[in-house]
Amino acid sequence: IDKHPGVTQFDEWLPAGFEGGISLNVGTVVYGTNGELAVRLTERNADAAFELVFDSPIAVRMAGEGSLISYWKTGFSARKHSIFSARASQFLDWIESSSAGIHSAGRVTHYAVFSDDLCIEVLSYEPPSFRIL
Repeated sequence: IDKHPGVTQFDEWLPAGFEGGISLNVGTVVYGTNGELAVRLTERNADAAFELVFDSPIAVRMAGEGSLISYWKTGFSARKHSIFSARASQFLDWIESSSAGIHSAGRVTHYAVFSDDLCIEVLSYEPPSFRIL
C-alpha cells in the first residue's frame, strides 16, 4: 500500500557489478554538446571516482538537498546509498503532462543522485552507464 500517494517513491539503483549500498558525493556535472549528461561522483571517505553517464536525458533538474524537504518528510533517506530510480514520480508526472503524453511513464525512468549538498534528478529512456575513473 502506498503510504504517501502523489509523492515520489525511490528504490536503490545499482550499476551492473556493484553490490550493496554506495554512498557518493557529486562532483562536476557536464552536459555535452552531443546531449550526453555526465555526473562525476566520488566515494565518501575514499579516493575512488566514478562517472554516471546518461546518453540523451529528457529532463534534468539540480537542487540543493535543503530544497527537497518533501522527499525527506516522507521518511526517505539517502544516508547509506546515493543512486535511486523512482517507481512513482511527480517529476515524471510533470514531463508526461507537459509533453502531452509523448514522454510517458513506463517508457521513461526517473533517476536521482542524492549527496550531502547537491541532488540531481534525470528523466531518461535508457539507464545510465557507469564508469570507474
